Amino acid sequence: MYRFAHMLAFLTALLLSVFARGESDPYAIGEAYKLDDRDELVYREQYYDDGNAHHRVLYFSPEQELIARKTLNYSNSETAPDFRFEDLRFELILEAKNIDGEIALSKSAAGEQESGRVDLAERQVIDAGFVAMIQQHFTELEQGLEFSFAFPGRLKNISLRAITVDFAATPFTQRQSNYTYLKMELNNRFFAMFLDPIYLAFDSDKRLSGYAGRSNLTDSDNQAFDVLIQYRYPPQSSQ
Repeated sequence: MYRFAHMLAFLTALLLSVFARGESDPYAIGEAYKLDDRDELVYREQYYDDGNAHHRVLYFSPEQELIARKTLNYSNSETAPDFRFEDLRFELILEAKNIDGEIALSKSAAGEQESGRVDLAERQVIDAGFVAMIQQHFTELEQGLEFSFAFPGRLKNISLRAITVDFAATPFTQRQSNYTYLKMELNNRFFAMFLDPIYLAFDSDKRLSGYAGRSNLTDSDNQAFDVLIQYRYPPQSSQ
């Protein structure tokens, strides 16, 4: 009995150690501020690599309360990963799965579920896969890069366009000489007039360093709002 209890305690301590180490070493951190009040931190994103092409994002309030989480599986595609997003505050779940040439989309809000399927486009993006799409086609950005973006909230694919812009045309406040600045908007001039674009900043290593536009979270009143997110990439310790 003593030997079993000792082994159980050892395994528990080992698991807790692994879990704590994984949680304490995000490879990327994003700090989100209200776009119209940049002194107010509204949430923090922490990105973890769980191995085997699986990634995880945790969203924390300024008080360090876990408010949302997301899992991404890049096994099938770097630009169109399977993902599941859950907002713990409002019982909202969004999902997209890349299955046999189609994308299965679903949305569950307050217990009511909707689902649908869309065809997988040639240049298909799902969720955070837009970063890989831009990185893979960086030389096309001056002319404009077009791709399809799966939108679980509307159960449809929408066509987006990313193009380089001058720093002065963006909401960012600190210019970096080695950054590339982009505008991402609907690939339809008429509809684009009714929806504000998203602005992105990529550093010299083609890492996403800044995001300005509509958040994938809602505010504390469950209303859509715009944010400015600054990303940083802590040095990774060898394990």
